[in-house]
Amino acid sequence: MSKNYLEHQRQANADAVWSSYAFPQGMEPEACDGWERSAGSDKWSRTVYFPADGADAPTRKGDFTLHFEMDTSEIIKAHARLDGEDIGVFSPTRVFLIDADAPTLEADYQLLALQDVLEILPGHQEFMLIATDNDAERWSLTAAGQFLRQTGTDLDRYYVVPADEAFYMLEGTLPDETIIALRNAGAFNDITAAPTA
Repeated sequence: MSKNYLEHQRQANADAVWSSYAFPQGMEPEACDGWERSAGSDKWSRTVYFPADGADAPTRKGDFTLHFEMDTSEIIKAHARLDGEDIGVFSPTRVFLIDADAPTLEADYQLLALQDVLEILPGHQEFMLIATDNDAERWSLTAAGQFLRQTGTDLDRYYVVPADEAFYMLEGTLPDETIIALRNAGAFNDITAAPTA
């Protein structure tokens, strides 16, 4: 995954978590600063301004911090702090980004080997993994927005699945929130039955 693409994906996920974070009633922020992070850091934070205690009191300054899984856009922890105390509730939110300039593969539902899919693997975003003793199945969305399905105990069988087939295979298996996030990214643009937010 390129650093530029990862940065865009992290930005989208950070903004989604910020907008969906459950602050306590009456403690919704009045304003916030932009995201701060060090180069190569998996921790992002921003200064947050909370309502004043009284009519003449100044706003109270706190912070909001996100922790990403190393080298991914997956947020593993998020919390707001005010006066040294954690406040609010983090509910993971998934955002998928599609890069129209990323490479695609025209091989609808043909069995492929790793060397066949190497060009479309950078930047793929996994969203489902099911493993049993004698089989496994992994689904991901490529950077260009194609559905990639892997099967086999070693996940060494690859298929590029058309969006309509992917929807009908995944509906009822994935949470509606994930289907909606995929739809919002444009992965199901040709599928009218996919739920929308």
